[in-house]
Parts: sequence; C-alpha cells; structure tokens
Amino acid sequence: MIQLFFDLMNHTNTIEMTSPDELQKMKQKRVIPIHGTTDNIFSEVRDSFRRNFTEGWEKAGAAFCVIHKGKVIVDLWGGYADRECYKEWKEDTISTIFSCTKSVTAICFAILVDRGELEYSDKVTKYWPEFGQNGKQDITVEMVLSHTAGLPYFPGVKFTEEELIDNNKMSYIIENLKPVYTPGSRTAYHALTFGWLTDQIFRRVDSAHRTVGQFFKEEIATKHYIDIHIGECSNEENRLARLFKCSPTLVSREVAYDRSILKLARYFYNPRGYFAAARRNLSLYGTDFTMFNNSDLRAVGQPAVNGIGSARAMAQLHQLVLDGTLLSKETFEVRN
Repeated sequence: MIQLFFDLMNHTNTIEMTSPDELQKMKQKRVIPIHGTTDNIFSEVRDSFRRNFTEGWEKAGAAFCVIHKGKVIVDLWGGYADRECYKEWKEDTISTIFSCTKSVTAICFAILVDRGELEYSDKVTKYWPEFGQNGKQDITVEMVLSHTAGLPYFPGVKFTEEELIDNNKMSYIIENLKPVYTPGSRTAYHALTFGWLTDQIFRRVDSAHRTVGQFFKEEIATKHYIDIHIGECSNEENRLARLFKCSPTLVSREVAYDRSILKLARYFYNPRGYFAAARRNLSLYGTDFTMFNNSDLRAVGQPAVNGIGSARAMAQLHQLVLDGTLLSKETFEVRN
C-alpha cells in the first residue's frame, strides 16, 4: 500500500477523491518488466514466459535459460525479486534453487569419482566408520545419492543453529540414527537429509576436507564463472530474490489446470508422510519454504535445498558437464 500511495501521488494530487475501483485499476496498469533474448525460432517461448505473469500464474519473478550445444538460445528474466516493494528481477538476480542444489552436489561427487577418489559402490563406512551404527553398516554412497539409504528424515531431531554449524555435533547425530526402512529396499525422497548426509561424506573423501559448497566454489564456480553459491554467500544477499508463501487459491488453480500436480500436493501436505517429518527437522525456522529467507540458515550451506544461483548459471553448469569440461567422456558414459 505504501508503494501504491507513492505511485498515485506521482499521478494525481486528489488521492482522497479516487475510488477503490479506480485505485485497483491504476495498480493493475503497472507494466510487468520482461527482459532477455531468445533465438528467433523460440520467440514463442518469450510469449509464454510473459503470459505466466499477465495471466497471474507467476506472482513475483522468474528466470529461464536454455543452452543447446554451447549456444544460449533462451535467456529470459522478469517480474519482481521482491514483490512487496516492486524490486525488479534483474539480469544478475539470483534465487534459492531448492532441490536443484542436489544436482550441483551430485556433480561434485561425480568429479571425485572421475578423479578416482571415490566409487559410488563404496560403503560409507569406508570413509566414516562411525556411520555404520544402528543398521547403517551396508549403506553405500550410491544409496545416499539415489535416495535409497533409508534416512528420508531424522526421527526426533529439531536442529538448532548451533547444531547446524557444528560439524562434530552433526556427525554425532547422524552416526546414532537408525534407518526408518531397510537401506536399499525402496526409494524415498531424502528432501533435506540428502544435504546433511552428502556433506559429511564429502568432507571425509575430499583430500582437503572441504564441504560441498567450498569444493564447488574453488573447483568449479571460481574457475568457470558459475554464479551458484552453497553457503558463504553473505556478499550475494542484495541480489537475492525474496521468497513468498504461495496462496491456497493459486495452488488450487494450478491443480485444476494440471491434475498431475495432485501427486506433489499429496506428498507435500500428507501430515504422516516422510516430507512432513523431514520439515519437522527444521521446524524451529518456520513451517513453509519462506524459512529460506533466513540468511543465517542460508549461510550454513545445506547442499540439498538452500543453494542460490541464477537460471543462466544452472544452464552453464550442466553444459560444462555435457561438453566434457568437468567430467571425462569415459566417466560420463560409463556412469550413465
């Protein structure tokens, strides 16, 4: 409302005489900023991107980038990085990439495999003997990366900030966990626990004992100018888009448009499901995804959900995998 007031003051000196309907019409006249480029044959993509905003599917801001065989063919951004104050989404705006962080983490592991420092079939206990307690002795690195380790949530754990930043405390908590199902017997999305597990394993395999975030920064991001960050990102806060809670109305509209979204909704809202249990591990920080607006939580560098970066950077990173820059052709083909 404050922004609306200032906008109206620039247009009229008789704000007290403007009806509520007129105010709403004036607000709706705001032109949603859309920027970027597309290859000529993909002009319809730009039109579709714009419709996400004009038709009300996207309530804040977004970015979309496609690289094909090394060429950028779509690179779009638009809307607002903070819709409450109409802070525009700019070319260098970055956002929380949530579970795309898992792909970044998996690439870091693949590099260790490519270098011969690790095998996916290795048992975690090869690098972390204490991990093998309470039925976890046969869990392999592959099980952790493929969400079959039997640890989709940590029963009874509500992490404090002190525990999240203390490597020894985190190690102790994980070592004493008991799988919630027999490892390797099924796949269950390790939405949050993927990050805590992989980071602890990675510290022990990497010769310099770096976290996933530190390794990515030193071995990939800095060398190849990839604008993705996992932890240690306080200098990037001013560029970061702010998350907002999605309204039930928009969720209902999405489901009505695409019924397949019901599967995701059932997974997310099932109070007895694994995902609900996993969210309780971070319940001290909030009850929905807006908890990742907390810069203290983001600084921890959880390599499953709270990486930050741009759509362009995500496309660039995966192009480096495909073109053989980060992984040898032999490793890429054999492992796929």
